[in-house]
Amino acid sequence: MPSSPSRLKPWLIFLYLGCLGWGMSFFWIKVALREVGPFTLVFYRILIGAVAAWIIAVVTRQLAPITRDQWKHLAVVGLVNATIPMTAISWAEIHISSGLAGMLNGTLPLFSMVAAHYFLFDDKFNRNKILGLIAGFAGMLILLYDDLQHGISGSTLGIAAMLLAVLSYAAAGVYTKRFIKGMPPILMSATALTSSLVYQTFAALWIEWPLKIPAQPMTWLALGWLGVLGMALAFHALYYLFTVWPISRISMVTYFFPVWAVALGAVFLDEPVTWPFVIAGVLVILGIASASLPAPAKVPVRSGTTASGRRD
Repeated sequence: MPSSPSRLKPWLIFLYLGCLGWGMSFFWIKVALREVGPFTLVFYRILIGAVAAWIIAVVTRQLAPITRDQWKHLAVVGLVNATIPMTAISWAEIHISSGLAGMLNGTLPLFSMVAAHYFLFDDKFNRNKILGLIAGFAGMLILLYDDLQHGISGSTLGIAAMLLAVLSYAAAGVYTKRFIKGMPPILMSATALTSSLVYQTFAALWIEWPLKIPAQPMTWLALGWLGVLGMALAFHALYYLFTVWPISRISMVTYFFPVWAVALGAVFLDEPVTWPFVIAGVLVILGIASASLPAPAKVPVRSGTTASGRRD
């Protein structure tokens, strides 16, 4: 039986996020970094995203009064779901490949499951999630092994920046789920991005003044893609999913990231793909898949009978 429109819509949005919205972001970040610094890149990305989100909110007539509490919570979301992680990712991709960045970002469900267990009442650990966490972290250790052997280097710091971004995204998901309700998703996107733009403007002016205006059309294409598809529409999609799905399922969108990041990096940026890289990616994906399975059903034990079937 085909899925009803109401059930199909979240999956189509999920697919958009995994492929066009965020799956290709690592490639476009690498392209834009050829001409602008990481703080400037994120400044343009958020500026374009905020403008696009407000235009969509006006055109679709989804404007509504925003309370002081909503502004306060969305100011936090703008910091931990945009400014911190996107700057960390852009900075990380100066030091590591876009493929590795996508692979590390693919560990988000593992961190999200831990955060959801402790801070949300309806998304707790079970045996499958614990097995998934073990497999996923084993994959991360393989990814980090070479760098840890040789001490702190540029790539080690790049990996650390990616993990900071993942932790920030996980915290943002839990915070949004707990504290922000009752707003149109595009209005949430526009408000959060506006808050993020304030932070990023100060950061970019402080660290990378004077801000460079890109001269290459390819850079503007990258910034436009990242701003409109990867910010305004992606945040709109994300906040919609928060209203209909649990965080553990939404975070599975990062399944797509390693595939897109590695494939685009290898084809267009001549980034190498090694066997440890592939093994680690498989472990991470298997870990996330295992952790996403429903909890095993408990077999009832009849009175006077042991779990092995013997009578006491």
